[in-house]
Formats: sequence, structure tokens, C-alpha cells
Amino acid sequence: MFFNYILSGSVNIVATFLFCFVILFIKVLLYTKVMSMKCIKFFLCLLFLFLFFSCNKKSPLFQLVTSEHSNIHFSNLIVENDSINPIDVTNIYNGGGVGIGDFNNDGLQDIYFTGNMVSNKLYLNRGKLKFEDITNIAKVSGDGKWCR
Repeated sequence: MFFNYILSGSVNIVATFLFCFVILFIKVLLYTKVMSMKCIKFFLCLLFLFLFFSCNKKSPLFQLVTSEHSNIHFSNLIVENDSINPIDVTNIYNGGGVGIGDFNNDGLQDIYFTGNMVSNKLYLNRGKLKFEDITNIAKVSGDGKWCR
């Protein structure tokens, strides 16, 4: 049960290695009959305390930003029909993509989305995860062409 807990990633890797080291150390000392019961209890208490304090909940690496906050409204919508479908167009869902770069040299990363059946979009980063759609100004909508 405890090994499943360790392998599930709930305990950090340092605690896992320490646990394995202490268990191995206790087994070796018991085998050689060098260790007393007091030492075993001490090591087990130390191990328990370390594992207990190493199991802390970490904050998430990413958080959801709504499209209302960011002003990014892009969806690469693909409408299938009798001539545009995965059987006839093998890579129908492989097209499109995202390009991230500082297009206007202001030090902020801008976003360029390409679409298969929708217009491309260029969003200029205004800071604090707020973007402005400048696709028409930059004339990079793709003119209705299929982008890959």
C-alpha cells in the first residue's frame, strides 16, 4: 500500500529515496545484528517525520485565464462534409497551429493562430495576459486559405 503511494507521485522523490535508503540500512544492520531496537525506533520515527513534512500540497503550475480577460477569441472549427473528412483528407485535424513570438519588439510574447477553415488571428500582447486582435491591421488573416 505504501509503495503504491510512493509510486503514484504523491510523495516527493527525495522522501522516496530516503525511505528506501533507511529501510535498506535497517535491513543491513539487522542482518549483521549491530543495531538495537532503540536505533530502529529512532530511524523509523525520523523517517515518519520526514515523510509527513515532505507531503505538502503544491500550487498548480498553470491557471485558467478566461477569453473575456485575455480577449483571445479563436477556435479552429472544422466542419466535415462529404468531401472534407478524415477519410478523404487524411491530415484534416493536423493543420493549423500556434506561433508565439515578439512580433513588434516590445518585449512581450504575441500569439499568432492559424486555422484550417477559419481565418488566422494575430493577437498583440498588451501585458498582464491581455491581448489585442490586430489581424486586419497586419493583413495576416490568410485570405481564406487552408493553413498548415
